[in-house]
Amino acid sequence: MSITFESYWTKTSTVDWCEGTLHAYEHSRYVAELWNTLSSFVIVLVGMYNFERNKCFGRSKCLEQISSLTATVGISSIVFHATQWKIAQYVDEIAILFFVMSYFFILFGIKNDSPILLLLLPSLLSHNLSVVLLIFFTCMSLLKIIIILLRTRKRSSYMNFLGITLAIIVIFSLWQVDRVNCHPGWPNDLYNFHAMIHLAIAFAVYNFHSFIIQCLLTP
Repeated sequence: MSITFESYWTKTSTVDWCEGTLHAYEHSRYVAELWNTLSSFVIVLVGMYNFERNKCFGRSKCLEQISSLTATVGISSIVFHATQWKIAQYVDEIAILFFVMSYFFILFGIKNDSPILLLLLPSLLSHNLSVVLLIFFTCMSLLKIIIILLRTRKRSSYMNFLGITLAIIVIFSLWQVDRVNCHPGWPNDLYNFHAMIHLAIAFAVYNFHSFIIQCLLTP
């Protein structure tokens, strides 16, 4: 039987992930969801790596901003899963949504000061609205990638497209399993599906970034 430490932080978030529900503070009184927290560092590392990679392609300002946003998403995820604070939850959701919208902006040639950013405001009021907007911008970006592939026919980008598609399928599948089917009867090694989602996000971001470099920045 696992030992649960007395929590150092007071939970105020309105979203529960399986690890936080069944295994909160099992490893430390300072970290509510250990594996969800540790896996978020991978997103930070991908953001840092992409930022350095931009230097080889003319230091694209847009890609540098997205790389910084990637690291911000990872950091906000670390704080959220470690503390289960409501404010950290909001920052995490807004950072993720703005991050996905930024890729959408680049793919569709929309300036970052577009009024479409106002969509971020109502998402503060509803977690479900954030999820709907996230799915919408992800699907639209994927559709645009397909259009770009058909136009450019760059074979080197096909693997990036497959990587993005596979990662998105894994992310939404595991998200459903983690949120809907989490219960104490599951084996102990299956509660960290959300941590796997973080790894899939990092993989998707790497391939998104590579696709943009090869299809939009490389002649």
